[in-house]
Amino acid sequence: MNVLGSDNLLQRLAGEEAGARRALREAYTLCSPQLFASLQRRRVNAADAAEIVQDTFLKLWTNRLTLPPEASLGAYVWCIARNRWIDGYRAQRTRDEGARSFKAEMDPLETAPTTDDGIECLERAFESFQDREPERAHAIELVAVEGFDHTQLAAALGRSRGAAREYLSQARRAFSSLYEQHCGEGAI
Repeated sequence: MNVLGSDNLLQRLAGEEAGARRALREAYTLCSPQLFASLQRRRVNAADAAEIVQDTFLKLWTNRLTLPPEASLGAYVWCIARNRWIDGYRAQRTRDEGARSFKAEMDPLETAPTTDDGIECLERAFESFQDREPERAHAIELVAVEGFDHTQLAAALGRSRGAAREYLSQARRAFSSLYEQHCGEGAI
């Protein structure tokens, strides 16, 4: 984001409070329309874009004393907004996954095998998976049987939350492949 007339706004933001407030108002007046339009071009709805713009300038204000004075105001503001946008996207995706997971838990007939043979095949496939990949099988058991969420799984595995989610995803894919080998295509 190219913002003309923003040469010393970051320096003024780090100055005394009255001058910093004026500098923040100037920065908001200069950058917010461009930032809002840029977010909307990226298909962010108007309400979310307005919230991201507000959060961006709030963060700019709260971090004003640690800003690098030589940085570009436009680049700094866009970086904050982009990170806030990505965080919002991730949070929405997590909420969506939670809703799908909750729906699956509330309606087990949609996901469960319909015959005793299907259940037996699932058990045999998981026993085989435990023999081949005990760590991944343990991760699946913690989530599916013990009811761990991603934060609890991360603590149990000694990994970050993101790494634990990725590990669980890889474990599920590996088990799904083995399950299809044991029980046939389209079994899951």
